[in-house]
Amino acid sequence: MKNTMLKTVLFTIIGLVVAAAVSVGAVSAASPSQMGNFCEGIGLTKASVYYAEKAYGRDSSFDRLAVLIDRSVYAGDVKRIAVYGATFCLSEEFAGYCRAKDEEQGGSVTFSSYDFYGYEAVYSLYRCGSALQSAELAAVMTGEYTSRCPLATAIRIALEEKDGEYASLVYGFYQGREEEITCADGLLGEDIARLRETANG
Repeated sequence: MKNTMLKTVLFTIIGLVVAAAVSVGAVSAASPSQMGNFCEGIGLTKASVYYAEKAYGRDSSFDRLAVLIDRSVYAGDVKRIAVYGATFCLSEEFAGYCRAKDEEQGGSVTFSSYDFYGYEAVYSLYRCGSALQSAELAAVMTGEYTSRCPLATAIRIALEEKDGEYASLVYGFYQGREEEITCADGLLGEDIARLRETANG
């Protein structure tokens, strides 16, 4: 009698585990975005990034890309930021998305979302061995030069890493956009002088 009861309980548990696994698999395949939300809700950060990437792969919408980038930033996933960051930052919807995020903060933003995402993309590209794309993105994203803008991020990387090759790339892309970049103070001139010095070794 005991053996029969134990077998029944065991088969019931196995059945429930199999059913749960099948359900998870079905939800994962049918709706990776929902699975990503679920994983995020229970603290499975890396899994939530994985499912966000799957969801973005289905329709390539800006909203899904924004979720993927935000989760990648939170997870410290520089590889995925390097892969998708430039696409995100150069999207038509990007500037409006950043403005909306800053407005949610009630005007208390010291580091704008635009500069924050620019920093993440420029830094991640550099870290992942894509120095050329990093330098180009930094220049392209910068209209007004400030201490936190993407170009300042690239200059800071070049100086801190004492990377003359990267400094040369950044300086080259800066020269290509020099007439389009404004600066309210003398900060740009000072930083460019230090960048040139690093580039010249």
